[in-house]
Amino acid sequence: MKENDIKQYTGENSKTYIAYSGKVYDVSESKLWKKGIHMRLHKGGNDLTASLEVAPHGDEVLKKFVVVGSFEEEETIQTTKERLRLLYRMFHPHPIFVHFPIALFVFSAFLNIIWMITDSHSFALAAQYSYIGAAIGNIPAIFAGLLSWWVNYDLAKTTTFRRKIIGSSLLFAFSITTILLYIYNAPIYLIGIAVWLSAGLVVYTAYQGGKITFPV
Repeated sequence: MKENDIKQYTGENSKTYIAYSGKVYDVSESKLWKKGIHMRLHKGGNDLTASLEVAPHGDEVLKKFVVVGSFEEEETIQTTKERLRLLYRMFHPHPIFVHFPIALFVFSAFLNIIWMITDSHSFALAAQYSYIGAAIGNIPAIFAGLLSWWVNYDLAKTTTFRRKIIGSSLLFAFSITTILLYIYNAPIYLIGIAVWLSAGLVVYTAYQGGKITFPV
């Protein structure tokens, strides 16, 4: 079967076929492929070899489905996006960058509470430096996330992606505001509110990212 052949089986008014690694699978009976859509991201009638390679599960999930034929991949010129996808699979920049700001934002929030309780200058500096480190680390994490959204998910406009983008944008704005509060020696309670709002936003955004990586 060629690409045009499996495109007739999208699951909308027909069976749902997908191609993977040279084989065509019939996933029509799967509850996870209702109406030809899987996890609101992947559509039937397509070659999902590249998508499965960056999925949280391996190709073992396909063993329970019937192979209905072989897939003849048409020779295509590799695009810039496809080259970037290959590089992404090699280095996984978003998972590398995103964990540091998550940890530092939350760590800064706890240090900030200790500072408020003890009025210790050491905890104040530690909270401030942790927050600044988180804010700086958040910048490459955002760019790596946007790259992943483009090359791995084709800029999918799902509710989860929208929430993640809104959370990331608000977090970036809050981090700039909080650093300005530090610079201009704002009252301690204002800094505390800003730091804890940032921690809440980073947890919320990370949760949305988890739903993308491990959909249920």
